[in-house]
Amino acid sequence: MALIYSGIVADGRRQTTLRQAAETRGQLANAQLGLEAALRGFANTRDRSYLVPYDAAIAGYPAEIAAMRSEIAQLAKYGPADGMRVAADAEARSFWDYASNVGNPYIQLGSRRIDPKTLRLVLPYRSRSRVILAHAAAADKQLGAALASAADQASSDLHALVVRVATTGLIGLLVLGGSAIVSSRREEALAREAEETRDQLIAERRVNAVLTRAFTQRGLPSLPQVGLHATYVPAEQETRIGGDWYDAFELPGGRLLFTIGDVTGHGVDAAITMSRARQAIVTAAIRERDPAAVLEQANEALVLQEDRLVTAVCGFVDLATLEIWYATAGHPPPVLAQPGAMAEFLPFGGVPLGAIADATYTSHRVQVKDRGLVVLYTDGVIEFDRDILAGEQRLLAAIDAAWRAGGDLAVSIREAVFRGTSPGDDVAILTIDLTRKGNDGITRVSGVHSNTLELREEIDADPGPGDAPSGSRAA
Repeated sequence: MALIYSGIVADGRRQTTLRQAAETRGQLANAQLGLEAALRGFANTRDRSYLVPYDAAIAGYPAEIAAMRSEIAQLAKYGPADGMRVAADAEARSFWDYASNVGNPYIQLGSRRIDPKTLRLVLPYRSRSRVILAHAAAADKQLGAALASAADQASSDLHALVVRVATTGLIGLLVLGGSAIVSSRREEALAREAEETRDQLIAERRVNAVLTRAFTQRGLPSLPQVGLHATYVPAEQETRIGGDWYDAFELPGGRLLFTIGDVTGHGVDAAITMSRARQAIVTAAIRERDPAAVLEQANEALVLQEDRLVTAVCGFVDLATLEIWYATAGHPPPVLAQPGAMAEFLPFGGVPLGAIADATYTSHRVQVKDRGLVVLYTDGVIEFDRDILAGEQRLLAAIDAAWRAGGDLAVSIREAVFRGTSPGDDVAILTIDLTRKGNDGITRVSGVHSNTLELREEIDADPGPGDAPSGSRAA
């Protein structure tokens, strides 16, 4: 019984280390992706503000990889960990290879104010970047497989211990009886822990449901000149509250306000920051006609509140001329599709909201042709397979195909990009289709997974402690 009890204790420690290693693995992947995304912003704009998150990723990586190696060393006490070591080392090499052979040389050349076209010829940024990111993705996949195998082995080892002791005869039977008592107590403890976790999960999902209703509209403006479609899909890990949003409002003076954004990280704090950012943008847009001024006011509000970083696009559509005036804050560029031309990315730049005080932004004007299409999206659309360059090309192809086919453009684009796979991050897409609308003349929001809706219905039908009973209305 003592032997089995000690095995159970060791298994608990082992499982804790495995969970920590899985979380650290995610941090390593995010650091690699953040490095590439920051460099891509600098490469397209030569705005040195993008180097702030680039430098932050490099400064924080040694501690993250050291934590990963420490956790692997702890897991090595229980079994072979060579596969994990090899994968972690390969991922670290890819990170530093990218910084040394792609990022740093490109930044040095860019600082010399070389013409962007010449700069792209001097350094094979895209091809080299693609190779290194492919190596990083392969190493991350190998590390994930090794951690999953270690988790399976942990369960197998505990089961084997119980069986081995149980086969030693009468003493083994006594021990087995004792182990049953210990196991029963452990199961009771695990059940209590699971119940507490479930309560926390339901509470967080309640908050998620309320916040989602607050920032994701169920309907968008229905206008004769503009057809609007949107889709919002939560990440595969639906317990993680995200910070993606979109908005569209008709304003006085024949203008349509549109905005989309994404808050770094997940959880209730990210959702609260999202709500603040969204409200700051909408409030400023009511007073200001210049989208750059709107983002500057929103940035000051978030800096004062010391919130998380937020990327966003804000703009206006002149409903009389179909001219679009927009500004971006560290967000992926809008896409324009027009008759007689392939879909293309529009100019973008600017630092994320909340990064620095007194940040300035640039407004861009685009005269869209009749039946033109503007697509806004969050980074989960192009980063879900960790290959941003391939993701950008897949997005452009999906927009071209959806624009020619018509129908619900946002959903068509989403389905073409993900092809039945589940996104690893929240995804929001907002399409602005000038002069063409659906057959029913109704614009709508679609694309939320049905199981998310069912979960919310279940939560609403199953009030927790302190909630109003079914059929009552809170004040």
